[in-house]
Amino acid sequence: MFDALSQLAIILVVSFFLKELADKAKIPFIVLLILGGTSLATYGIIDVKSLTPLPEMIRTIALILVVFSSAFYLNIEELKKHSKSLVMLATIGVLLTALMITTTTLYLLPIPLITAAFLGVLLSGTDPAAISQALSKKESKVGELLRAESLFNSPVTVILPLLLLDFIAFPEDALLNVPKLFLLITIGIMIGAAGGVIGKKLLNQTKLEHSQTLGLAIAIATYVIAEQLLGSGIMAVAVCSILLNSGNFPRKTFLGEFNSELAFISTLFVFMLLGAQFQVSDLIFTRQEIIAVVLALILARMLTTLVVLFNSEFNLSEKIKIGLIAPKGVSPAALAPLVLIPAYGIIGAEIIVKITYVAIILSILISLIITRITVQPKTEEEKLQEELIEKKELREKKKIS
Repeated sequence: MFDALSQLAIILVVSFFLKELADKAKIPFIVLLILGGTSLATYGIIDVKSLTPLPEMIRTIALILVVFSSAFYLNIEELKKHSKSLVMLATIGVLLTALMITTTTLYLLPIPLITAAFLGVLLSGTDPAAISQALSKKESKVGELLRAESLFNSPVTVILPLLLLDFIAFPEDALLNVPKLFLLITIGIMIGAAGGVIGKKLLNQTKLEHSQTLGLAIAIATYVIAEQLLGSGIMAVAVCSILLNSGNFPRKTFLGEFNSELAFISTLFVFMLLGAQFQVSDLIFTRQEIIAVVLALILARMLTTLVVLFNSEFNLSEKIKIGLIAPKGVSPAALAPLVLIPAYGIIGAEIIVKITYVAIILSILISLIITRITVQPKTEEEKLQEELIEKKELREKKKIS
């Protein structure tokens, strides 16, 4: 058995190799990472239990960095056009999806209500990293909405499983969970706004070579302060990043790229560690279980989209596309292993993680297939425009350097 540092080094090296392989084969690298983690665990190279408490710390940092880097690149002007649809999808949409997945899995699988409820809250949202991989670089109003939705529903999809864990640990305080949800979001927004305003001032005053480090410190500090004040750290990070993006401080482009690279590295660990929770012999799924997961993912998301966006600016074909493109990723991968903690004594804990494992893979594959079927090929004018933008960005980087 390798020591902890050796295992982390192996995960990093293997994950980069799998990323390169996925890019060349044009397949989702997240899927390869999860399967790669399972392969390493099967051959006894990685043992997640021996790494405790590192996996939990890595998962938390990954959530912070993915949300921060995703929010940093949001097109705020484009979001204003779809603000109503975005708010509906990221709030009511998440809750409705969670309820439908819970109901579907409870009906189709021989599992208790608490197990189905955990599957519902874990798989209710979409993932910024997975969305970026599934969508083409060619922007559209559907693409902008999906990117923004994946960011803004991240805090809710993090909060809901934690509230459910609180309910299991302290069932007598169940009635407090509803006001607690609003309190978490409100405090998170307030701390995030304060962090964004202060962060912009600090970034305008700091030396150029330290802006990336300061940006990372701002993100982590905002998360920690919000959590200490009983707010949602993830919500705070999202709001903070959006406000930082509105500033015009030096080396702003490099700050975004630096945090994106850190987010990418942390997600490599998260998905490899999720895969390493199981050996190949543990992952035996019946046909009924696979069909149940696919139906739960597609039906819940599609019905939610059609209901929530009923009177929206999107036509029927766009609504169907939004309903089918809903990849899961970092949030369920990071939070699902928490149910395995013995102190909670959750019935069917291993089933929850196993189904989350297969749900992430299936949701990414479904989203990728739909994207490739529906995306229109780029025109020569669009290709030329992209080349001009890339050359302009390269000149700006050289000028700053």
